[in-house]
Amino acid sequence: MLALLTYLHARRHGGRYYWLWWTTILHGLMTELVSYWYEDVDNFWHAQSTFMWFGLREPMHIIMLYPGYIYPVCVAVSRLNIQEWARPFASGLGEVLIDVPYDIMGIKLLWWTWHDTDTNISDRSYSVPWTSYFFHTCFGFTFVFLQQNLHRHITGLSGYFSDDEIEIMPYSQKILAQNFKGELAVACLTGLLTFPVAVITQFTPLYHIPHDIFGVHSEVCYWMLAFVYCTSVMWGLMRATPTHAVEEGQKEIRRGKKKRGPGTWHVDECWLAVMFHYIFYILIVTTSHPETIRATGLHQPVASPGCRSDLAIQEQVGLVGMPNTSFDLTRTKYYDTLSNITTQVELRYGPYEFLLQRPVIITRNHTLCPSNYSEHVMEFWCVKEYTCRRQHHGYEQSRTKEEGDRTCTLPTSGDEWYTLCGTPYIDPLTGRDTSSEYVMVVCGICLVAMTLFTQIYHYPRTLLDVICTCEVPMYYKIQSQHNDTMLQEICERKMDYKKGKEMYRVVRKNIFTEGQGGEIEDFMIMSNTKRSGGGTSDEKNENNEKNEWMEKALLVSDGMGPVYGERGGLYGFHGVHHETSTRERIRTFDSYSHAMERLSRPLVQIMSPIVVGHYAGTGETSGEHVEEEVEEEEAPRRRRAKSRVRSRRG
Repeated sequence: MLALLTYLHARRHGGRYYWLWWTTILHGLMTELVSYWYEDVDNFWHAQSTFMWFGLREPMHIIMLYPGYIYPVCVAVSRLNIQEWARPFASGLGEVLIDVPYDIMGIKLLWWTWHDTDTNISDRSYSVPWTSYFFHTCFGFTFVFLQQNLHRHITGLSGYFSDDEIEIMPYSQKILAQNFKGELAVACLTGLLTFPVAVITQFTPLYHIPHDIFGVHSEVCYWMLAFVYCTSVMWGLMRATPTHAVEEGQKEIRRGKKKRGPGTWHVDECWLAVMFHYIFYILIVTTSHPETIRATGLHQPVASPGCRSDLAIQEQVGLVGMPNTSFDLTRTKYYDTLSNITTQVELRYGPYEFLLQRPVIITRNHTLCPSNYSEHVMEFWCVKEYTCRRQHHGYEQSRTKEEGDRTCTLPTSGDEWYTLCGTPYIDPLTGRDTSSEYVMVVCGICLVAMTLFTQIYHYPRTLLDVICTCEVPMYYKIQSQHNDTMLQEICERKMDYKKGKEMYRVVRKNIFTEGQGGEIEDFMIMSNTKRSGGGTSDEKNENNEKNEWMEKALLVSDGMGPVYGERGGLYGFHGVHHETSTRERIRTFDSYSHAMERLSRPLVQIMSPIVVGHYAGTGETSGEHVEEEVEEEEAPRRRRAKSRVRSRRG
């Protein structure tokens, strides 16, 4: 649902929003593939879904989460009045804010399971590793950082903008914004480089070195990172160019649906996706029963009975080909000599050794021991088989074969496909009911996030205003108008009181003008008034010129207008100046018409019918004598004012 809503938003806006959506898909594929290919990162197993990829390891909906999480955050941050260098920090915090309820409820409902003894994910909160939050924060930052800097250096123009915004750009910027090869290069590089750049620049120096070498708790590492991000965001907001954001927002609200040009109102899909996401988890945490969950699928391999045996080296591999040295990252695998199952993996961080002058080795079990594991969200016996679970407690070897046949049995050694059962909202250490705690944590985070994103998407209104007024964030999309003519002259103006529309009689020419290099100039018309029903043709002369009445909404609109292919006729020839734009020409024509009306008004009201008839009989227009009569009336007043000035000086 999140991917579908964000795709609709990207499709309607076009431009770089469309590129952004597909870039998140590429980034998701790259991240997930590396996680399964590189053994040291392969520490989670997803539950089975309808569509599974990569050897039944990857559900398709996981790939769809990347645009569902990253896209609305990028759109929200682009609407903030914040300096550009601080936008990656805000994006990282926004992504982890969307991810928190998903991580908490996902592991509790066994949507996936974590590795039991991996030290990188051993420090947890509500069974969620702190490195998961570290991952989303760092990768959200790196994604936006790479994208905006690659845009600036490859295309020469950073930021996000839609097709309508491209249409109102000056000609030089429009050429930069419509660089297909540049946008494709930015999308590919951002999707492929986000993972390695995030690991090298943030994960290694800010997490692995403090945690793996100096033993700093993962929670401390993450909160230090979050503090740096929050400080950077606050600095970027405080140093941004001051704007009258509240006044502009109130003006847009007052304007309401008084948009110019034919178009349609749409609910903001990004806001709708975020609201759906948080409301879904509020419902999940208040109505779910985790103890009824049965997760059958691929999980961590089961250890041999007893979980203890003699180990022997199976293989030893170095990252750069120099295993078990201080110059390489070495992975050593051990296997059980009795069952021939890989049970333990050691990682030697050779490059870190210069800091401590001793080997840095991290050990983790490759298999899961059914009688000794720390995953409190799962168990091998379900609630209805409580008797079996009590009999098998501690995985006692003394039970008879008949007893094992009559009760629930454990998966055999080496199995990866088996069933796990969920656990209730009870703390396994104290026996305390934690359902209210889960509700408070998840609902609190969701409400705070809903308020924050609504404030950004619907500024200056808040979530309370949306609830009270039932007015959701919406945007107006002008229908594109397609034409093959160009405006020659504005002749007359009138008001059609039947339709309630302002009309102009204009002359349009159905001809294409060749520009430099044989290319058609950008001032060619891109709208078809016949198709939109906005004008009626009155006459057509020998020069292929049309003289017709047209609605003002078809000449000057809030969207793509008919004149010169520009949005609302904002720019003139070549799109480089506004003096020849339709907006300026109509403004000048209206000013001239209103001035002539004001000049003709006093003569009709002040002069007698005889004088008017005198002018009519001589063939002169009354407007020619208006200025002379005004001068005669003002002359005595001016003389009196000058005399008062002289007396004061004397």
